[in-house]
Amino acid sequence: MFKTRLLSGIVLMIITIALMIFGGLPLFWVITLITVIGLFELYRAVKMEKTVPALIGYAASIGLDLLLAAQKTDYVIMLLIGALMLMMAYPKYCSEQIIMVFFGLIYVTMMLSYVFQVRMLEGGQLMVWLIFIGACGIAVRTIAPFLDSKYTDPAVLVADEQGGHVISL
Repeated sequence: MFKTRLLSGIVLMIITIALMIFGGLPLFWVITLITVIGLFELYRAVKMEKTVPALIGYAASIGLDLLLAAQKTDYVIMLLIGALMLMMAYPKYCSEQIIMVFFGLIYVTMMLSYVFQVRMLEGGQLMVWLIFIGACGIAVRTIAPFLDSKYTDPAVLVADEQGGHVISL
């Protein structure tokens, strides 16, 4: 079991490094695939992964990624409102399920899309490595050797999962 996890971890790390270095469409499609898998897992946790609102969430997530990749951010709000209107056409679903779909779109889709968006910026090949998705302790242990002084180092901020609280490290 450990050997399989170790080997798969090494292979995935090589793929991740290659995608971050080369960027472009391969990175976009991998991020989109990871987003849909993440949404599926989130929706499965609340037992709604195969419902109509979840299917609308998957489609809206792919649409959102396509809009962001095409730099058509003016249409993002229209897509979210359209998805909301479509879900409201199914009155048998409760508000908690609809809120969960939107939470998934914002938390999973938007957060992961920043990896692609940052990578595609000028100088993004270096900046993308500054994005940490994971535990705060991992980020602290990773950047600690590079920190010198609170007067000269850039600020490091951490946000909670709901985005309601932000603290500096």
